[in-house]
Amino acid sequence: EVAGTFYTGATKQYILARIKPYYEAINARAAQISDHHEKQRFLKALYGSFYKAYNPKAADRLGIVYTPDMIESADYLTFQHFGKTLGDQGVEILDPATGTGTFITELIEYLPLQQLEYKYEHEIHCNEVSILPYYIANLNIEYTYKQKTGKFKVFENICFVDTLDNMGFEHTGKQLNFFGIVDGNTERITRQNSKPIMVVIGNPPYNAWQENFNNQ
Repeated sequence: EVAGTFYTGATKQYILARIKPYYEAINARAAQISDHHEKQRFLKALYGSFYKAYNPKAADRLGIVYTPDMIESADYLTFQHFGKTLGDQGVEILDPATGTGTFITELIEYLPLQQLEYKYEHEIHCNEVSILPYYIANLNIEYTYKQKTGKFKVFENICFVDTLDNMGFEHTGKQLNFFGIVDGNTERITRQNSKPIMVVIGNPPYNAWQENFNNQ
């Protein structure tokens, strides 16, 4: 689907022919994995390795590394400081640099089933500025929700936007089109900006505005 979005005709055939040996090897390995958690780990490792080999400067700038699970710690701190848990209504959660959706999928798996549906529809939000991880995150989040609940539901709260450059965003009514993402994305950004975000989780692009990448 991604290849179909970006390439057509002879270009598409050329690209697919070049990557076919790699795709077949990856597909064969993925086909051997039946556990959803293992699939997630495989995808994260594959994506991280690909990006670091393909464009190490971009990987560093965007903070493409994967950190240990912090959901339980965030839940503890939310209760300590606000007297609420992540699953309580009124606790709006944002992952501002979601990557492939690692923290959101872990959050879905962590939340009690009786709280999940409302949170998923209304109070879990995430953003991504790179198109490939944006699409992967969307698929991961929806699949994880389906695995846990037994039913598919479109995730309406992921935005294709740079969180660090999103202040003062207004919906002007103008149609925006980024890689096939049309005005619905604008609606999502506007809706997210109206939310009283209480908890921010995730792995931010820590080098986003750094001129010297040797400075950590």
